[in-house]
Amino acid sequence: MGKDCICVIFLKGPAPINVLQDIETQLLEVADEHEMFTKHGTYQISVTRDNGEYDSHGRCEIAPYWDFDIQSFEPMPEEYYAGN
Repeated sequence: MGKDCICVIFLKGPAPINVLQDIETQLLEVADEHEMFTKHGTYQISVTRDNGEYDSHGRCEIAPYWDFDIQSFEPMPEEYYAGN
């Protein structure tokens, strides 16, 4: 994948579809902001949920978000580029 085609294709652990969609949406936003996923290939990413921060009155100070860490990258094979 590259930033034009981000999708979750493997998951270790349970997650409902709406959570996967939320992760994909945030990955697209993060990719644009931080210029991630500039090369086409397969990225292995560790994803953890940060529940944000709330004050003593329950008001949200930092909204909950997904935290991403790229574990590995495997570029597309040369044959892929030869045919495109």
